[in-house]
Amino acid sequence: MTTMYVSQENTFYWWDYADYHNYAILVTDTFRSSVGEGWKFVRETLTQQKNALHVVPLLPFLIIGGNSRLAYILGIALTYFLPFSLAMGAIASSIVPTSIDRCDKNVLQPASQLSFWIAAFLTLLVPLSWVPLLRGYPDVGGVMLLGWASWLYLRNPRLSKIWQIVAMGSLLGLSILFRRHFAYGAISILVAAWLSQFSVKAWQQWLTLSLRLAAVALVSFVVLAGVAWEFTIRAMTTDYVSRYAVWSLPVSDIFWRIVSGYGWGFLIVALAGWILQIWHLQNSENYRNWLFVAIAGTVAMAISILKLRYGNLHYTLHLTPWFVLGCIGWIGAMQRRRLVLSLTGLYLFVNCSLGLGDVPQRSIFFFAKSHPPIERHDTIDLRRSIDRFRELTTPEDSIFVIGASNEFNALMLMDGEFEMYGDDRRLNFLPVPILDGNISPVDTLLLADWVVLATPLQVIQPGDEQIVRSNSQNVVKVMFEAFSENWEITRDFQKIPESFQLDNGVVLSLYQRIRETSEKVEEQTRSSVRATLDFLKSDDSP
Repeated sequence: MTTMYVSQENTFYWWDYADYHNYAILVTDTFRSSVGEGWKFVRETLTQQKNALHVVPLLPFLIIGGNSRLAYILGIALTYFLPFSLAMGAIASSIVPTSIDRCDKNVLQPASQLSFWIAAFLTLLVPLSWVPLLRGYPDVGGVMLLGWASWLYLRNPRLSKIWQIVAMGSLLGLSILFRRHFAYGAISILVAAWLSQFSVKAWQQWLTLSLRLAAVALVSFVVLAGVAWEFTIRAMTTDYVSRYAVWSLPVSDIFWRIVSGYGWGFLIVALAGWILQIWHLQNSENYRNWLFVAIAGTVAMAISILKLRYGNLHYTLHLTPWFVLGCIGWIGAMQRRRLVLSLTGLYLFVNCSLGLGDVPQRSIFFFAKSHPPIERHDTIDLRRSIDRFRELTTPEDSIFVIGASNEFNALMLMDGEFEMYGDDRRLNFLPVPILDGNISPVDTLLLADWVVLATPLQVIQPGDEQIVRSNSQNVVKVMFEAFSENWEITRDFQKIPESFQLDNGVVLSLYQRIRETSEKVEEQTRSSVRATLDFLKSDDSP
């Protein structure tokens, strides 16, 4: 599956799709040169926002596979995704009260190995289990750790063993260290464990459990602080919600992205599974286990849809485990389980095939939205443009790229040059602001010796996979307007006759600086940029 999907891709990767793989290559090359230097590099990254711990288990794949994209994705699939699917099987075998293939749901028997393998297999049939890793995100490793932490809890919900508290807390802490946003996943699990065991009659036992859950949280903190103290303090004191507000979409947008990503059919089955199991097992030992699943899933949905509202694909991993367990609950609650299992499995197989295949967007969302292999038809033209830029510029020349969409952006050129020339890269791309913030695009433009202008205007579109809130790229719009409308500062540049035609009508034009910008023109430009930005923000405001 992984090999077939990745082998069909033909593109220069960009932003997140390139960053994680390139980071893994950097770590691998450091280990290649010196194991000691490699471990030193990994330790140093523990103070950063993104550390390199997740790359260490992938090293054999990258070393053997020569840092290839396929080796990287295969490494994630085998190292993290496969154990995640097994964790789902282990959880299912802990909470399914009857054998999946029995017809009498009122007769409780120990869960069989069948429920384990069904859950593990159904996990593999959810397209959003696959898509994040196929796009290069390693985040499935974090949800794998959360899955095994949940299994440890469900084995003994009273947490009566010290080793269980230590192990569960360690897994939760490591998941946060793996990727910071899994702190929300850990919160979902702890809240669900606390609420699902609430009982007025047995309040003393519930109070004891509350203290034990607090101990789990303490262990998580100790693990985090012990391994990465600076990271932990920064995570606790930084307002990341405000910092990443530009990635936070409207509630309605996030809701429909989740619906289209999973498909209405899958979500209906999953939610029905939670409800049916809780309803049928009210007087059963497994009632509180299913209550844990439903609460954890509900809290995860509330955080994803109401609080964070991040649209990028890897954030759906917070929801996938609980939806998969809901499907297991749906099957287990039915009278004719074999028939329901067959029909559900058939639907999930079709849903996964459509979700990973290249099919037209449907007007209804009963099936998952398509996330096909990324394939460009203009890679030859992109390569030609990179070669031409290398011919025209020197390593000392600074290049300003105006255009930041999922169709074209500066990182595509950077990744393309790296793929073509490796360490012999010469193009010097300026760190251009592509999202509104405190950095003025004028400061960057003044440093530019060359400008690459993409027309028509290239900004992120609402339906894109890598998404930001609308009205967040006015800095790109204003620079595009400056060159499109021939502002005074653009007269300091001369347009090269040659241009490059890319997919979807995108045209790249190249401008060379012919004189320095005067102080008068600089001040005029700053004033025009401020006025245009104010107009764009007011024009797009509700």
